[in-house]
Amino acid sequence: MNNEIVNLPRPVFEAVEINDNIIVVYKPSRDEYDNVFCYSRSLETKWRIPPVPVEIGGTGRCVYVAVRVINGDCYVTDFGGRRFKIDAESGIALSMEFVK
Repeated sequence: MNNEIVNLPRPVFEAVEINDNIIVVYKPSRDEYDNVFCYSRSLETKWRIPPVPVEIGGTGRCVYVAVRVINGDCYVTDFGGRRFKIDAESGIALSMEFVK
């Protein structure tokens, strides 16, 4: 990040920087869900994305394929085309919209 090479333990779909956090979407292994992690700049794990609440359109656990920062907000997209706005400090999903 910041034009530095960072070695992570697994293959990555995408990664972004936001508020001194590095948010990574790993390529999931077979039968893996919740494949979004947040790291500090020193690569300490801060959180793994929790299940998305049903109240905002989640179905619990998801397989994610993308992460974006849009107008200062962080969004992750799952395999089904649902885009979740998440709190970059906790990973908690705040809202959902369909993008497919």
